Amino acid sequence: MNNVEKLRVLLQHWIDHNKGHVEEFENWRKLMTDDSQEKIAGHITEAIKLMATVNAELGKALHEVGGSAGAGDQEHHHHPHTHEHSHDHSHDHHDGHSHDHDHAHSHSHDHNHDHKH
Repeated sequence: MNNVEKLRVLLQHWIDHNKGHVEEFENWRKLMTDDSQEKIAGHITEAIKLMATVNAELGKALHEVGGSAGAGDQEHHHHPHTHEHSHDHSHDHHDGHSHDHDHAHSHSHDHNHDHKH
């Protein structure tokens, strides 16, 4: 599998992965709206819009490398896998105090592999 073929698989994976994040963003946007946190909800709304732009560009790249790997490929299989993500956030406030947040979560995905010989 050459680099373009590998990228073809990765691009579709990244697009699907981002869609999962958008769903999570949307859930949190709704929660913030329900909690009358309109500024926070607005920032999340902007992130959702930007993610659509990101996926559009990744989609253009996917189109350039031959489109999504599909059923017509000679050897095609999927397998589920999980990504672990950990985020450390530090916040400084105007009154001089700060605090840290640790956040970890995992995502499960079906991942496609195409092998051509």
